[in-house]
Amino acid sequence: MTNPAHPVERPALSGPRAGVDTLAISHRGLLAVDGADSRIRLWDIRGQYGSRPSATVPGPRGSAHALAFSPDGTLLAAAGTGKQVQLWNVTDPARPAAGSAPRLGSSAPVRSLAFSPSGQTLAAGDSGGRVWLWPVSRDGQARPGGAPLSSGDRSVNAVAFSPDGRWLAAGGDSQAGVWDLASRSLTATLPHPQKVTSLAWDGSKELITGGGDGVVRAWALPSPVLLTGSPVSTVALSRTTGLLAAGGNDLQLWDPRTRRLLATRPAPGTGRQVSAVAFAPDTPLLAAGYGNGTFRLFDADRRLVPAGKAVRASTLNLVESVAFSPDGKVLATGGDDGTLRLWDVSDPAQPRQLAALRNPDLSIVLSAAFSPDGKVLAAASSDYVTRLWDVADPAHPYRFGRPLTGPSSYASSVAFSPDGRTLAIGSADQTVRLWDVSAPARASRLGKPLTGPNGYVSSVAFSPDSRTLAAGVTDGTVWLWSVRTPARPSLLATLSGPAHQVDAIAFSASGATLAAGSADSTIRLWQTAPQAAAHLVCAMAGQPMSAAQWASYLPGVSYHPPCT
Repeated sequence: MTNPAHPVERPALSGPRAGVDTLAISHRGLLAVDGADSRIRLWDIRGQYGSRPSATVPGPRGSAHALAFSPDGTLLAAAGTGKQVQLWNVTDPARPAAGSAPRLGSSAPVRSLAFSPSGQTLAAGDSGGRVWLWPVSRDGQARPGGAPLSSGDRSVNAVAFSPDGRWLAAGGDSQAGVWDLASRSLTATLPHPQKVTSLAWDGSKELITGGGDGVVRAWALPSPVLLTGSPVSTVALSRTTGLLAAGGNDLQLWDPRTRRLLATRPAPGTGRQVSAVAFAPDTPLLAAGYGNGTFRLFDADRRLVPAGKAVRASTLNLVESVAFSPDGKVLATGGDDGTLRLWDVSDPAQPRQLAALRNPDLSIVLSAAFSPDGKVLAAASSDYVTRLWDVADPAHPYRFGRPLTGPSSYASSVAFSPDGRTLAIGSADQTVRLWDVSAPARASRLGKPLTGPNGYVSSVAFSPDSRTLAAGVTDGTVWLWSVRTPARPSLLATLSGPAHQVDAIAFSASGATLAAGSADSTIRLWQTAPQAAAHLVCAMAGQPMSAAQWASYLPGVSYHPPCT
């Protein structure tokens, strides 16, 4: 292959008479071949070679499923139908020396093998859907490496490390999984219609998969889908650090740029639920509300360091909502006990209650939000209404005018536009209503309710430029409307993907990213600029579609391939 345009065929090698099952080639030019006769043959093909192998060693019991050389070519790993993986030191190809590997902790045979780029770790994927990681010494001695990674698939047919050693990909019978090896967390699941038969990395940001359906696919990584391990009930993006907080069975802190999970904190109490999160505007301070009726403050600058003890904020069940004032000195909490509370958090170690505002009939406070100037607090409740409070003096709040009505079910979520003129109210009646709140005591409705969602509108959020309104819906969708003219909104897009309900959404500080947390244990990150998405698609497009392909896939449409 010195000249790839004119490859030169070398003389054929006489392999096992029973047929060749698998082979591997090292960077040193050593070829390993295994066949149904349970023998591994080694050929040194760097220069002149004969038809006979330079060495033959016993192979795995039964036909081999996998062979793999270490990056420096000194070690060869082999696996077959048994539970034992074999290791050979082939520094001298004519005299291979046997190494050792631990037996699997299961009865499933190994179907795939790969060495890490450093050669210090061997990955073994078995037919039970597990990937075993074993530290390996230079002389071919492997030792147990702890619990295996579980792919959630029936079998692991291929494994491959990224060139930087950060990621591990495993191909199964219906998907390819990608792990962050630093945290041992599954960071992506890439669905396939049939089994994944082979894997290759093109750098560390593109994974190539070969499938049983005869298709080769290119995947951009890291994945825009964060896998949280439990249903996501709440999300928030920090304006200061750009980090993402999420609540489910535990509190999680993510870096959405690298898609890395930075820290976790278990939820307290028997309910084990993080029900609300919010970042302070100009500091890494994070508030988390819990299912046991308490909230806690954290320093969330790449870690979750408690700033003080947990504080009770609801005498009944959940803290449904937490929201910081624009100066970060006041925290509002809404609870299942029907009470909206205001807290002085200027000293995060010692939150001090300023006021407690109780709803009629103790209706649940489902969502709360401060206006951009910090003078108005909106609170949506289970009695179908939203109340506006004057909180210019948070120790002595009073209510503006009459409650905002209209929904025929719970007022489930509220958000002020960043310009402070518009309030959006999402409802369980499958609508979003917009109000002009430029004069809070005389708030007025803007246009007709926004309709279309086929589920409870669980969360609403404005983009930082006030031009776009997003709504998360329990039918598994996210809706985007243009609200440049709030009285005449227009639908921009309906985003789908989550397998279950979307319970929380949040825009990044720049507005370029929209995060959506779902009950399917994922957080999806959408790019909100179409040109940025188009650039990413074109970067992955490869060769332009030919006129013949265009005519086959898009009959009747004039030939105009994109990305040209």
